[in-house]
Amino acid sequence: MSRSTSQDSDFDLFQQARPDLIAMAERILGSRALAEEVVQDSWLRWRDNASRARVGQAFVRTIVRNLALDRLRKERAEASRRLVAEVKPISTTCSEEILIHRQHLAIASTALAELAPRTRRAFELRRLEGRSLAEVAAELDVSVPRAHQLVCRALAHIAQSLKE
Repeated sequence: MSRSTSQDSDFDLFQQARPDLIAMAERILGSRALAEEVVQDSWLRWRDNASRARVGQAFVRTIVRNLALDRLRKERAEASRRLVAEVKPISTTCSEEILIHRQHLAIASTALAELAPRTRRAFELRRLEGRSLAEVAAELDVSVPRAHQLVCRALAHIAQSLKE
């Protein structure tokens, strides 16, 4: 079989699996556009890997899943960095600034109280008590990715409340 015929059959295999791969990546990422990017990246990686064996859809699904999880981690880390960058430390003791910070704290406390108990507890353990995600997961009896998701939801809710 020539190289181009092999590439054509690989491409056909990939095209057949593409809708399922996009759906899988979209479930992980929550965004169709990001899912399509991940699937395209997975095709490029798989196509360029000269040493690959003809392993079929399971291998491609593994590539897509890993790329989607990497993208999700990167997106969450960036969101966390943006949130931290928005929080400014008190630089002066100006009474007006202190009042503004107290109002922000009251809004954040209210937003925290609005959360589901498990989400609130995950946030408290991670952000207020400084526990690792593994420790949070163990205490809440959930997986580490689920613990991270709960903390991110809490942060997003608090950030949204502060923007309003």
